[in-house]
Amino acid sequence: MAILNKQQILDANDLPRETVAVPEWGGDVIVQGLSAAQAEALVKATKDDNQAFAINMLALSLVDEAGMPLFDIESVVALKQKNTNVLTRLVKVCTRINEFDAGEAEKNAAPDAAATSA
Repeated sequence: MAILNKQQILDANDLPRETVAVPEWGGDVIVQGLSAAQAEALVKATKDDNQAFAINMLALSLVDEAGMPLFDIESVVALKQKNTNVLTRLVKVCTRINEFDAGEAEKNAAPDAAATSA
């Protein structure tokens, strides 16, 4: 196996991706693993708040076909208005591909009732 140089490492597309069917939304979404920088920012932004961690992880992990995020941390409020069961299912995928602690993230995946009422 070849020894990689700095540029080859930086150019490697190493973020895992998975296409997930969401029939409730009428199509599929792409869930992509977080970069180290995204994961670090996520942990800092949601320190000691597992529920915020889960929904923000999902927001950062949903990407378009080019790998560009569909949401950012500021648009999480809109995402929280979606079906709890769908969000929980997608958080499970995020947790698995990002290799975060599944128990904590899944337990706190759904936004609370107050956050979901319009």
